[in-house]
Amino acid sequence: LINPSDFGNSSEEILSFCVDSQGCIYVTYKVVSNGITNIILSKFTNTDNVLSMDSSQSKTLFEITGTDTTITVSSGYFKNLLPNNIYSNITITDMHCEGDYIYLIMRDVNDASSEFHSLGGVCTISTDLSLPTGKNQFVGWASDSVNTTGDGESVIYTYKHDDCFYGPQKIIAIKPKEIILADDGVYIENNVKLNKNRVVVFNLFDNSISKSYDAPADIDFECSTSGPYNGQ
Repeated sequence: LINPSDFGNSSEEILSFCVDSQGCIYVTYKVVSNGITNIILSKFTNTDNVLSMDSSQSKTLFEITGTDTTITVSSGYFKNLLPNNIYSNITITDMHCEGDYIYLIMRDVNDASSEFHSLGGVCTISTDLSLPTGKNQFVGWASDSVNTTGDGESVIYTYKHDDCFYGPQKIIAIKPKEIILADDGVYIENNVKLNKNRVVVFNLFDNSISKSYDAPADIDFECSTSGPYNGQ
């Protein structure tokens, strides 16, 4: 997929892939080198069962530098598309191709540091690797941060955004013009940090979250108990 020498001393990781109706394969991968993270999307064309790719079929979606407190989207195809509140552990957890579009499932969750956040979204790109027009290109990313009320011993922390994603992991079902996502993240209510585990229905017709259903309480993942929140 890549030539490591292009990035010097680097680490590479395949994130996800999908296949279109013509047999073309779309692969996202992450390259980390000298404190700079590149998220790349490549398209491999299938001709007589032989895969090929040229430079025009590979896009650096975004390049990020710095730590969570000083994160910068320095370049990349999605530079002007991403919100300001992204963090250094943003990743792509799944992909889906339908019609002329690729849907990238993005997740960014950190429940252990002072930069607490639980975020995610769906980004849409055309199969020719251009940004589509007439569609919401990036959907579901919350803009809020931890809210505090009161002061001293009476301070109350809250962090909830049920109309957005908390941290989508995988596509668990596909229906006509819909994908069903497992949304796993964290929220804070009355100073208590809790797992947020949901099934979210994403509408591909208008690129929107149409429904969400909380999972049973016994379906969860472990979250850290460090930081100012109690942890559950």
